[in-house]
Amino acid sequence: MKRETLKRFCAQVACMLLPWSALAGDSPGCLRFEPQPVAKDGRLDGAAVNACAKAVTAFNIELKIRYADGTSSVVRGGPRDFLPSVGLAPPGSGTGALAPGERRPVTLATLQPSQMQQEVIGTTVTARSIIFIDASALGDEQEIAFLFKDRRESLREWTFWKQIFANYKDRISSNGPLASLIELSGVRTPQRSLAYPHSPLRVEEMADMMQAEFEWLDKAIESGSMSRVEAVQWLERYLTAMVTNYQKQSEWTR
Repeated sequence: MKRETLKRFCAQVACMLLPWSALAGDSPGCLRFEPQPVAKDGRLDGAAVNACAKAVTAFNIELKIRYADGTSSVVRGGPRDFLPSVGLAPPGSGTGALAPGERRPVTLATLQPSQMQQEVIGTTVTARSIIFIDASALGDEQEIAFLFKDRRESLREWTFWKQIFANYKDRISSNGPLASLIELSGVRTPQRSLAYPHSPLRVEEMADMMQAEFEWLDKAIESGSMSRVEAVQWLERYLTAMVTNYQKQSEWTR
């Protein structure tokens, strides 16, 4: 039965009270999870299985914890966002977007000590919201909006670092450690954090991550596994790819 025919039929039987997504079978349930037993340190590993029609780039979960005394608790977890590695890794590498039909090992959650005071006998994990490779989404709209907001903040930081690289590319191509970009950027100064008072932790986290990347490249140059030219080229490709990813995936396609 065609979509429009089905809609007209539903109207006749008053089932238009249901959202069309429910009639079409569109729900976060197309992303399934296979949790393993909870480890002693509270870590909950498992697998994500994509039974959706499109590749998944991010999700939020709901975790139900069952205890030996018959009680249970429900907590929300996430988000888990694969976007940073989209387009940077080959298919089948276990990173990047979760392709339709793919089953991937993932860490689903880490239980807090308060959640493990009683014996845990089982868990159930379901998807509350999903974001797809085309920036469409299903599920809890508040969670989806928050994740896209988070991506826009990341885009701001990646754009900042791409601009810093462009400003000092000639300098780091000739001499000095790539890690000098941290000091040259002024990212550790109060002025940089104060420029974004709503998300100072994002500025700090990105600075820490970029410093680790720069130091890794400096070690590669020192060891001879990369030439300076190769390291600078790698960094340029990396920053360009990240900005491109986030530009494409930071606005919700409704």
